[in-house]
Amino acid sequence: MAKKTEKGREIWRGKLKKVEYLKMSTVGRGIWQDN
Repeated sequence: MAKKTEKGREIWRGKLKKVEYLKMSTVGRGIWQDN
């Protein structure tokens, strides 16, 4: 059980990082378009 939860946490962290990266990239694009 412990190993399974650890793996799930790693996957969850990866998803959060992807979402944050997408948000940053979209914000960056908006700034570039404004300039």
